Amino acid sequence: MHVNRNAVSPCPVPRHRALEVLPGRARDALADALHHLDEAELQDQPAILALALAQVGRCYRRMGDGATAEWYLQQGLRKARTLCAPEACIELLCDLAELVSILATEICRDDPRGAHAVRERARDHGYEAAQMVSLMGDWEWEAAVLQRVSRVLDRCGDVDDAAALRERAGMLRARDLRTLTAANDASSWARSAQ
Repeated sequence: MHVNRNAVSPCPVPRHRALEVLPGRARDALADALHHLDEAELQDQPAILALALAQVGRCYRRMGDGATAEWYLQQGLRKARTLCAPEACIELLCDLAELVSILATEICRDDPRGAHAVRERARDHGYEAAQMVSLMGDWEWEAAVLQRVSRVLDRCGDVDDAAALRERAGMLRARDLRTLTAANDASSWARSAQ
């Protein structure tokens, strides 16, 4: 008997449930994402499966189904981690941080303790994304990720940490701009010397 090691545990929400009640565009986007997920599961290709899981999660997020979105994004992150795909991990961590911080805001009225625990998860995802992206060597992308994480931290009430990340993002953009300016100056000088 063949065991698919890349299969994920079953989703707590049946895949077809949302398709029955959605308006046209959202239904089509989710149906397409679920179709890609089905194909990825059949092909037994972990990289495609990670991307498909993430896309289904993003569809559910756009529909406002945070719990199902989080489940799919977590599955995609787990698959990306097993593939040692840091770029995918960073994007999924940012998606999760944003989603979970919104969920925390929504449940804060009814369950302040529960909201605190959810905010901690959002922070953890955000800080991990910021840490990982700093190792990638892409200043522009790092600045963009830091901006995303700073918005999450603002939502979670961590205004000082959010401000520090925005400042760091600004410094990265300034360094990137200085590097670009220096390269343009050198190019202009080389042309004028000819």
